[in-house]
Amino acid sequence: MVELVIQTLKLSPYMPHEYWQPRDGSYYKPDIEKKFPKAVLQDALDTQKFIVGQKQSIYQQLIKGGFINAELMITSVIQDILQMADAPSNWRLQSKQRELIYYGDYMLTYAYTRFLEGSQTGKKARIMESACRAILKQFNEDIDFASKTGQEWFDAYLASIKTYQAKEGLDFVKANMPKAYLLLMLE
Repeated sequence: MVELVIQTLKLSPYMPHEYWQPRDGSYYKPDIEKKFPKAVLQDALDTQKFIVGQKQSIYQQLIKGGFINAELMITSVIQDILQMADAPSNWRLQSKQRELIYYGDYMLTYAYTRFLEGSQTGKKARIMESACRAILKQFNEDIDFASKTGQEWFDAYLASIKTYQAKEGLDFVKANMPKAYLLLMLE
C-alpha cells in the first residue's frame, strides 16, 4: 500500500509547519476528499500517476551526477530482458521492462541511435520499441502503428516526425514534441 504523507515547510528555519496523513481503509478516500480541492482531487487519489516521472527525474539526476553510466546500464537491462524473454511472464521481467522506461530521454537516445543505424529487427529491437513507445505515450508522441519489427515502427515514427517538421517547422516540433525533436537532433 502506498502511504500518502503531506508535509509543508516554512521557508525558514525549515521546520515542519504541518503534518497530515489520511487514515487507512474506508477512511482513506473521505480523508483525501476533505483535504484537497476538487480541482486536484483525482490527482490526489491516484497514487500511481506521478511515479514514472519521479523515477525518470531521479535516474536523470544520477546519470548527470556521474553515478550511473546510462549506456552501460541500458545495455545490461536489455541483456537481462533478453535472457528472461523466453520465460513465462514474471515480476522480474516486468520490473526490468519498467526500468528501461525510467531512463527516459537516455533510453530514447540509446534506441534512436541504434534504429538510425538500421536493420534492427530482432528481439532487442522489439524491447527498444516497447520502451520507446511507453516513454512516448507519456507525452502523447507515439504513433498508432502496428509493426512487424522494431525497425519498421521506428521508420514509420521517423517519417511521421518529418511530416510534422515539413508542415509545421522545426520550432513547432521543438515546442510541441520534445521527444521527436530529440530524434531530429540525432539524425
